[in-house]
Amino acid sequence: RDVREGDWTMSPVNESAVPQAAKARQAFTEAMDNWDEAAADAAVAGLVRSAKQNDLFEIFCRYGARDFRDIGHKAIYVANSWRTLQHIGWQHAEPVLRSLAYALLYHEGENPSKRDAEPDRPWRRNQARVARIRTDWQQGKPSAEASAELLTTLRAGSSDEACDAVVAQLNSGVAPQSIWDALFQGAGELLMRQPGLVALHAVTSTNALHFAYQTSESDETRKMLLLQNAAF
Repeated sequence: RDVREGDWTMSPVNESAVPQAAKARQAFTEAMDNWDEAAADAAVAGLVRSAKQNDLFEIFCRYGARDFRDIGHKAIYVANSWRTLQHIGWQHAEPVLRSLAYALLYHEGENPSKRDAEPDRPWRRNQARVARIRTDWQQGKPSAEASAELLTTLRAGSSDEACDAVVAQLNSGVAPQSIWDALFQGAGELLMRQPGLVALHAVTSTNALHFAYQTSESDETRKMLLLQNAAF
């Protein structure tokens, strides 16, 4: 199919459009927020050449969880790009992250920054929920009962109800691991109820978001990843 459609390959970087190191992060963020493929491609080249590995991951893991298009592949691509680069070496990072940025900008229809599309709503709503989570949220106690309660919500509730349940459990002192237990169990249940490619990605995207959660060093990002997984 690729040959029939023109045998697409990644073109060389447009070096004249690559921002200076000091401006690369801002340029990349603006391009991604505006869903601008050409600007993002030039900016990510400048970003890879100037930023540290950990800083790059923090940026990309947020955009990988930003929306739910492509049945979870965006988060999966982020996790597996990082896992791959750890083995093949960061000298290959520029083409990998150019490709990754392109994949994260996949969307249907008009520019998502100019409309209120369903795949984008959880991220926007969860940005407000994050502020309601107690500051010592990672110090909770494991609770099998809380996992079972959240699993019940995941089976029958909406994405908003699932996210609200996560916030309530964290604020009541439940350990994040017990919430992740419910998310992994819920993903596994979906695959058992609907064996096939789509439900499989409930499991693989949960794995990818959990990897990002474990790898991120940002408290706010880790909360967002947990909430986004619940919504998904």
